[in-house]
Amino acid sequence: MKKLFFIYFLIFNLTSCSQKADRSFENFTQFTWEDLPDAKEINGEKLRLDGFLDPRGLLYKEGMLVVSERSNEFQIHIYKEDENFRLVNSKGYNGFGPGELTNVRKMEDRGEPGKFWAYDLQQKSYYRFDLHDSSFLADKEYSRLEPFYYVADMTWASDSTVWANMVDHEDQYFELSIKGDTIATWGKWQDYADRPGVPSSVFSSLHQGKKHVNLSKRIGVVAGSQRDYIEIVDLETHEMIQISGPENSYPEYTVDYSLGYPMPNVNRNNKAFYLDSYPGDNYIYLLYFGEPGRKLGELGYNSKLFIMSYQGIIEKVYQFKQPIISMAIDEENDRMFGLSYEADPDVYLFNFK
Repeated sequence: MKKLFFIYFLIFNLTSCSQKADRSFENFTQFTWEDLPDAKEINGEKLRLDGFLDPRGLLYKEGMLVVSERSNEFQIHIYKEDENFRLVNSKGYNGFGPGELTNVRKMEDRGEPGKFWAYDLQQKSYYRFDLHDSSFLADKEYSRLEPFYYVADMTWASDSTVWANMVDHEDQYFELSIKGDTIATWGKWQDYADRPGVPSSVFSSLHQGKKHVNLSKRIGVVAGSQRDYIEIVDLETHEMIQISGPENSYPEYTVDYSLGYPMPNVNRNNKAFYLDSYPGDNYIYLLYFGEPGRKLGELGYNSKLFIMSYQGIIEKVYQFKQPIISMAIDEENDRMFGLSYEADPDVYLFNFK
């Protein structure tokens, strides 16, 4: 199936109506707004959840909706899907003590019944929680892992390895054991250079986006927040597909050394592009904003959802009536939970049927 996946993509790549850029990637294509299907406007049902102050992430599993945040006493809240999505528990005490959380970057499902994982970016730690018990503590953790000190972002690649990229490294991607041993490396950040002489750490930062992996397919997806690009990565073969669009822009930046190492200083008017992604069993879901990040939450600047096949073709576009910054896809029931960025943030339920 994986060989067919790349064969179908190459056929699409050769026949695409978008102009192909002169890039070093063998599997590279572009699309523009004109290549996309018409957007369907969709209005979400506001769930009116309570219990959180500053929500940042979502996960849906086994009839339970999980919301993560940064500011409250507990950073994770679990809601049972019944007539009104009732709050049943809060977990992840906010602090630096054993089993406590400081900055939940993402929540992940590793396929374990009744369990989910929270990745703490600041502490470089993974914590596993039970959806159904009453404890607010993790039942398993890989905490303060010294080998992951220079990891910029990571996500589960299997039940014992993670897919990661480093803060400052020439190599683009790593698969690491949970002990920090290197299983594989592939890709070079200099392949993304827009001009010579710029350090790799700058390009690594410019191409940040939340990583997610479909563990059954062993295929990962990252969608850029500062560049409008999507990368589909086969974690077995290390083949990569890069797709650029719909604006095909490169952020304006200068190289800044004020932190003691080179990082990009990005123009404040640059746009925020893909805010979240999800590699489902049937499609890849991409949450798109496409406006300057400072306009998040303003009236008239709301998010879109691109639904893409694993062959790289965007098949559906939805236009939301709310500014959505994070999502959880319920592919089985053809719907999405979206976290709003508003003065009074909440979760909206969007039915695609």
